[in-house]
Amino acid sequence: MSERYRLNNDDLDILKAVRLLLRNMTELGVIRPAQLVTVAKLLHVLWAAPQVCESVSASVSISSRIKYQESSGSSSWEFSANEGCLSLSTGGTEYDPAVGSDSYSTMEWSIRPSEASDYNGIWDERWMVPNLQYYPERKLHIDLKSGEYSFGITDHDNSLLDEVFGLLEDSDEGLES
Repeated sequence: MSERYRLNNDDLDILKAVRLLLRNMTELGVIRPAQLVTVAKLLHVLWAAPQVCESVSASVSISSRIKYQESSGSSSWEFSANEGCLSLSTGGTEYDPAVGSDSYSTMEWSIRPSEASDYNGIWDERWMVPNLQYYPERKLHIDLKSGEYSFGITDHDNSLLDEVFGLLEDSDEGLES
């Protein structure tokens, strides 16, 4: 019998939110075709749950930087699958010249086959709620096409990620059908 995750309602909500955010990345065209390969693998892992896909070891991260008057900050979100373990972490950093810098974690979640999830119980609204519409009155929105976000994809089994090509501008000029 193959291993399975023991998912509760919080776990299902988290996996649904991750799946929606990854699908948005693919549908909006904010990542390169080589990165789509790895995101598709991670979507497969999420689709298969509660079945475990131990053969996938990859991660995707999304980060944004914010500049205030003299202060700055960043937010980060990372989902990974590694030998059957799934994890999600969100957090950020803040810098104020008068105070210094501080980093923080807003959400930590992980699950291993046949075990209960490890979850700090904090739902990170900034990353998770907008696409799920849990709090529609707050009008939180993540615009992945705004240019404010950067994407990191790690997958040692995807050699296409290492290849660098001259990138065409955002047009299909010169491509024949």
